[in-house]
Amino acid sequence: METNEIMKMEQKLVFVLLGNGMEYCEAFEVAAKNEILHSLMKDRIVNFKFMKQNGEVRFATGTLSPRFIERALRGKGVRKTRKDTQVFFDVELNNWRSFKVENLIEIF
Repeated sequence: METNEIMKMEQKLVFVLLGNGMEYCEAFEVAAKNEILHSLMKDRIVNFKFMKQNGEVRFATGTLSPRFIERALRGKGVRKTRKDTQVFFDVELNNWRSFKVENLIEIF
């Protein structure tokens, strides 16, 4: 893992720890899983599931790869970022979406 990726993972770890009082090991797992998802989405379309704020489980197909996003948006749309959320471009809805990092359930 590159130094920049490790720093991002550590930032997410801090937010997870502060956000819901998880133990360090569990928070580290959550942060690492989110960093894996983020890294995978940079190059391809990834299937994953997460829990929405209302408690509903959502299956998503997302990416962060410009080659898929630019084609879908044709240069329109802006990605909003926050350290406590995982942002992704939903290829099924053709729009940006996000979820809290601690709510990632599984990557397929």
